[in-house]
Formats: sequence, C-alpha cells, structure tokens
Amino acid sequence: MKYFAIAAAFALTLPSLAGAATMDTVFGKALVGNDANSQVNTSDMPTPGTSDSAGINAIKTASNGGDANVIGYYIPLLGSCDFGVGNCGFTADRGLGGSLTMWLLFEDVKAGDATANFFFEDLDLIGANDPVGFTESVTLFDTKGGSVAVTNADPVASTVGSGPSVTVSGDASTQLALSMDLGRLEAGDHLLKLDFTSLVEEEFFTPARGRTSLERYNKCKDKLALGYLTTNYCPRNTPEFFIASIHTTPVPLPAAGWMLLAGVGGLAAMRRRKKAA
Repeated sequence: MKYFAIAAAFALTLPSLAGAATMDTVFGKALVGNDANSQVNTSDMPTPGTSDSAGINAIKTASNGGDANVIGYYIPLLGSCDFGVGNCGFTADRGLGGSLTMWLLFEDVKAGDATANFFFEDLDLIGANDPVGFTESVTLFDTKGGSVAVTNADPVASTVGSGPSVTVSGDASTQLALSMDLGRLEAGDHLLKLDFTSLVEEEFFTPARGRTSLERYNKCKDKLALGYLTTNYCPRNTPEFFIASIHTTPVPLPAAGWMLLAGVGGLAAMRRRKKAA
C-alpha cells in the first residue's frame, strides 16, 4: 500500500511542477529573400541616426532585446522588392509609394502556446500614428512552421488591427507594439512573413517655391513617369527599426495525466518488489 501512497503523493506534486514552466523567447532574424540558409548581416542594414536612438532604446527595453536583435530597413517609395535581395531595403529612395516583403526566421522555438511580438521604433500605421498624407501598413503571414518554399502563406490580417488574432497599439508619441497569437507551435524553426507598404498622397506635400501642394505632387509624378528615379521633387524615405520575437509557454500535462503516469510507476515498483521477494 505504501507504494500507492507514494505514487499518489508524487502525482499531486507533478501538476504544480508543470505549472512552473517558464516562457521561452526566441528573437527573429531577417533573411535574404526567403532563403532560410542566408541571414541578412546587421552591418548591411540602415544605420540608426541620432534621432532614432531614443526609439531604439525604447524597443530594446520593451522587448528585452539587444542591439543584435534590432532589424533596420527602408520601405521603398518606388517599386517592390524582397528584403536583402539586391540590397533591397538597405538604402533610401524617392517616390510616391512601394512595398517590401520580409521573411523572419526564428530558430529552435520551443513547443507550446506561442505569441509573436513586434516592437517598432517608427511605423506609420493607418489609423495609429500616420502623418498627414503619408501612410504605411503591414500584413503578417503565419507560415505555420512550413518550409520557405511555401509561396502562399496564410494571411493573418489584411491590415494590422483588423484581424481578431492581431492587436496594435501606439500613436505619434509612443512606440508601436504589435502582438499576434500563433496558436500552438511544434518545436523547431519557424518563419513569419511581413509585407510592408508605403503611400505618399497629395496632402503630404506643403506649398513651397511658389507651387501649391497639388502642383508639387504632380511634379513628382511627372518626373517619375519620365524615369527620373532620384529626383529631388519627390520625398525621400527614412530608415525604420523593429525587434521581433516569439514567446512560447509549454503546455502542461493535465493533472489526470500526471496521476496516471504516477500510478503506472507505482504499479511497476510493486511488481519489481514482488519479483524480488
């Protein structure tokens, strides 16, 4: 009987031990295109300026991440490209709008209930903190642990803030925090895809040099149409920075499962004792 008592006592302690499991954090690394074997060097990314330091320190504090976890990028104002491919996202350009696709790799993620967290130093999201006449948006795609060969990732939200599994906070005077529920993940490497867009509208231009806002906007459009891709008539983009991480919490085995395992262990101990006798 004492073996049953020991087994029962052990079973009662196991659920509390399972509940004591701690959250695991893995920071994302930007890939060259969607090549899981090629990560973007931080030295190739935009260099933060003095005006960026306060915001970057804020996201490092909020995310518990360091300098190596900061991802810097430009959202093109002209055309579309994949981050890291042909220096895409590394240098500034001029234009009226473009898009950037970025793949993030999270290595050795632990199994459990997972949440992806993003801390942006400056992202002018529609409806959050966008300047007049200039907006950016980001679409998140969860590949559900699929291979980088997956071309049609599952969309989580068309625009951040519109999906039930995505939350967004922030305004013009605060850093932006974004959280996405990934559900239950298996252990291993996981990928997330982000699509950024930028758009400059007439309202962004202010009257200058005898031209109205509309005249300056149309001048930019005309120059771009003529192939002047570096024209000073169009606005130049600025670098942006963020830190991404996946947090997983192990799923505890139900108390009944622990008691079953403990009971089986007690029966095995009794059997061994009878054989020894």
